[in-house]
Amino acid sequence: MLRTLGSALAGAPLGVVIYEAVRPHDAFGRTMVANLAARGLAMPGLAAHPSLQSQRRRLADAGFGGGQRVAAVDWLWEAWVAREEKGRVARCEMLDEVEEWRLLAGHYCVAWGWRDAVEGAGGERDGGGGLFGQAWAELEGESGDE
Repeated sequence: MLRTLGSALAGAPLGVVIYEAVRPHDAFGRTMVANLAARGLAMPGLAAHPSLQSQRRRLADAGFGGGQRVAAVDWLWEAWVAREEKGRVARCEMLDEVEEWRLLAGHYCVAWGWRDAVEGAGGERDGGGGLFGQAWAELEGESGDE
């Protein structure tokens, strides 16, 4: 699907954001997959791209050579959301099961990739100075994986 999108918009700057399940091989992940299967649901993307690193490779392989970043939702909550906003949300929504939220949020990720220019005749790229490179290259993602 990503390759098709990239090909259909060949030559154009392109950015994509993906929200995807990850980490199906630990205890929680196996339970998550089993619960979905019991309801007749499957997540083919989870089997094909089970880790944060495989999500980055997925974007790179689909032609997002300008850059790729990925982070688990729990990491994004800690790294991107200001303390004041966390306090505001806590006052609005009483979250009794913080551990359960962190466990669930650790099994979903946001991955984003971009390309600002298509390779020129000499194979060069624009180096991230275009629209997406300027906006997204500074967004911090997770450096590790499970």
